[in-house]
Amino acid sequence: EARGWLQKESSGSGMLGKRWQRRYFLLHLVDGPGQTDASVHVRLTARVFVLHYHDSEEASRRAGVRPRKPTFVDPEHGAAREAQLDSPGACVISLFEISSGLPLLFAAKDAAEADDWVARLNG
Repeated sequence: EARGWLQKESSGSGMLGKRWQRRYFLLHLVDGPGQTDASVHVRLTARVFVLHYHDSEEASRRAGVRPRKPTFVDPEHGAAREAQLDSPGACVISLFEISSGLPLLFAAKDAAEADDWVARLNG
């Protein structure tokens, strides 16, 4: 599990192009149902993460406050650093959402923090 501030790329675009919005994110591991692979008799468990955000750290701790836009991270694609998209103060991370298959972009304040999120998202 992880928590902290990230920027997320807004889904809409305006006259000035896409915007980045600062949000307080929480990452939780959701273990999927185990399956046995008959060819090797090994029990496999899908590791799926759900990532969601709040407008503030305080809101993330308040009882009864629902998270915004829970996103189930596709474990098949995982998360990756997108250094070619970095800008000062924004080190970009990409991941894919399970239900839509669409890529999502997030940014951490520096490369070390971005690498830490990628490691956690990839379990």
